[in-house]
Amino acid sequence: MNKNHIIVAIVLLIIGTILIAGCTFPAGSENHTNIVSVNVTTLMAAATSLQTQCPQSGNSTPWIIIHPIGNHYLGDVFEINGTTNLGIDEKIFVYVAGRVLSAPYPGVAGTTYGTNGTARIWCGNSGINFWNFSVNSSRFNTNFYFVQVETRNISATNFSRFEMKMYSPSVL
Repeated sequence: MNKNHIIVAIVLLIIGTILIAGCTFPAGSENHTNIVSVNVTTLMAAATSLQTQCPQSGNSTPWIIIHPIGNHYLGDVFEINGTTNLGIDEKIFVYVAGRVLSAPYPGVAGTTYGTNGTARIWCGNSGINFWNFSVNSSRFNTNFYFVQVETRNISATNFSRFEMKMYSPSVL
């Protein structure tokens, strides 16, 4: 068992003991459920924070996370997005590029397809902000596409990929 499992098990045992004991108030008290529900709510918040383990807002090391992109079809307009601890005045550069296609003959560069630009950062809470970048794939080819996001000074960077397919199955 790892440390998180042990902590959750101990907290559940404590809550179970409180529930088995009946109530936590003296017999003359009017309300017998408030403390138990507060403890359960606190436990759920603690368990959730242990499971997600998001970077803390006080962390001075910049980071960028790309949410899963999924595959798309030619002509789709879609959004690539994620979270970051960068401020809303910072810039995130987004590069979307297809695999380099082979050159027609030696000495001539191959062709890439894609787009690039600057992502907008939206204010979040607790120092965790959101960013998004719109992609119009009307000039893309079928291919695997690689996504790179980075800050202006490349202090934070991340990578992802997706596949661009020929047509939607619903068109058939």
